[in-house]
Amino acid sequence: MGWKIMKVYLKYTEYSIDESNESDFSEEYTTLSVDGLYKEKPSCGYYETFEIDDKKRGTKLYIVVVRYSTGSTFGQSNGCSYFEGIYNTAEEAGAISDSIYKNKYLGYRPWHGYFERLEDVEIHERIIS
Repeated sequence: MGWKIMKVYLKYTEYSIDESNESDFSEEYTTLSVDGLYKEKPSCGYYETFEIDDKKRGTKLYIVVVRYSTGSTFGQSNGCSYFEGIYNTAEEAGAISDSIYKNKYLGYRPWHGYFERLEDVEIHERIIS
């Protein structure tokens, strides 16, 4: 008997503030709010879809979000977000967070590049609705 997989929808809100002054260099700050995890696709707003092992409503899960900055010669965007994954325990999520901070993470790393840098790794606890 194999594992049963389900889709879960992570709903979030994101907004940016442009802090540019009168120079040619622009600077933007993005704020992120993880609104919830849902078994049904949200009817509006932003969301990411994840496939996880089957869970019931009311199950507590842990979301790892990497915050980073990116830019170019002419500007910088701070607070960019990458939803790394969803985990069953705080310990699993913490181990991923530690591997990112220690530069031992082997997955996709949008915070590595010429203009990019790691700002923070957040762990959000949410219950499936």
